[in-house]
Amino acid sequence: MSLRKPYRSVDEQLRILRSRGMAVDAGAGHVFRREGYYPIVNGYKDLFLD
Repeated sequence: MSLRKPYRSVDEQLRILRSRGMAVDAGAGHVFRREGYYPIVNGYKDLFLD
């Protein structure tokens, strides 16, 4: 079993998030390039876990 995921460009990542119903504004690409996907998408998960 491979745990590796394929590389996705920033535009592909944003397209995936939009397809999953997330509201993504025009400046999101810049933020993703600066911060990275996982700190943004997973950075707040601990606040929602019991």
